[in-house]
Amino acid sequence: MAISTNGTIITRLAGALYNEYLSNASYLELKDTAAATVAANMLTNDFAGKTDAQLATTILTNLGLTSIAGLNNWVAAQLTAAGSTPAAKGAKLVSMLNDYAMMTADPTYGSYATSFNAKTDASLVKSQTAGTKSGSFATSDVVAVTNATLALTTGVDTTLVGGAGADTYTASGTTLTAGDVLAGGDGADTLQVTTTAAAAVGTGVTSTGVETISATATVGALSVDATGFTGVTTVTNTGSTADVSVTGLKAIPAVNVTGTSTNTSVAFNSAAVTSGATDSITVSLNGAAVTGNASVTANGIETVNVASSGSASGSTSSTLTVASDSLTTLAVTGAAAAKIAANLVGATATTTGTVTSDDGAHDVNITADATDKLSVSMGAGNDQVRIANIAATHTIDGGAGTDTLNTSASITTTTGANISGFEAVAISGGASVALPLTANPVATLTIADAAGG
Repeated sequence: MAISTNGTIITRLAGALYNEYLSNASYLELKDTAAATVAANMLTNDFAGKTDAQLATTILTNLGLTSIAGLNNWVAAQLTAAGSTPAAKGAKLVSMLNDYAMMTADPTYGSYATSFNAKTDASLVKSQTAGTKSGSFATSDVVAVTNATLALTTGVDTTLVGGAGADTYTASGTTLTAGDVLAGGDGADTLQVTTTAAAAVGTGVTSTGVETISATATVGALSVDATGFTGVTTVTNTGSTADVSVTGLKAIPAVNVTGTSTNTSVAFNSAAVTSGATDSITVSLNGAAVTGNASVTANGIETVNVASSGSASGSTSSTLTVASDSLTTLAVTGAAAAKIAANLVGATATTTGTVTSDDGAHDVNITADATDKLSVSMGAGNDQVRIANIAATHTIDGGAGTDTLNTSASITTTTGANISGFEAVAISGGASVALPLTANPVATLTIADAAGG
């Protein structure tokens, strides 16, 4: 049961009327004044021009009670019935707040009253501490922690606040629910969502300062609505056996795909996020698409930078596809081998589609129309370039290393005039190939079917 000392009552008044707790200086000034007198003075000094209905709205907003139907009218009626003077209304307000504090077992108001008492107690402690300045009543009972693991519950979580370190919020498909408030604070903070069934989470959640959304989805697909999230810089899909999608993002994140052969997609809350002509995204791979084909999709992006580290991504029978409805440039880097497919849908007869790689041994399957301009420049690794279309406007350079051109498109001395740097050729689909030999010291020819040559 809440004990209504004078200090407690004036703390309730400050929370209800101002959504603040008193500074230590103000508390010391008021603590020995009768609470009803404090209330009357507050109403006289700061609310003289307000109607009872407006005053009721202020109180219920500050106490988080606006969702209860009819309560505004009831509070306004109580203030009106009390009398026309600030003294009468102030005394009534003190009485109503004291009564409210006692309603912790009420089926309708119990959870609200319990929260109100917790905020009052925390606010009073702050106000009684020397040197304290005034602050928010609504968050007065929030305890900041550092380098913490903060587990969300099936209820509404509003008091989980990170500290200066790298905090981790843990959630499942049933605990990241509407009304949850995540405040990451300083440090590089993570929301880890782990699901064991199909789930759609995030709608109605507010998150600030949590930089990474990390997902591990099994059994069924997981979608995370990040519309209410601010400050997300990274999306991670790790160890999933089901697809992961994150929507409603306010900025282009880095995407990490680790130890999974499932699809990953990111989408944005506004077309303005990707309205530029040079939007780019970094996709980091580690053991992705090893047991089956997988994809990373981020529409509206012109450039995808793939960075492969750790374990190889892709295999002899599987490929990681990067996709965007605006893709013009693919850059593949990293010491770990990566087998990547990309459709350069943004390439045209006037806009050059570009593919580059570094010294790693990479395998890239490039889709570009025969009418597109295309520039492929591989690095010093033993690379493989796969094509299904070719034209004289396509420049394809295998670079240093022992490189393989894998084609299902027939190549003539005209259409292949700008192909160079390949030491091996693999032919499929009945294609015929005539390469300029001075630019391509071909030592190995592989024909996948008898019709090719």
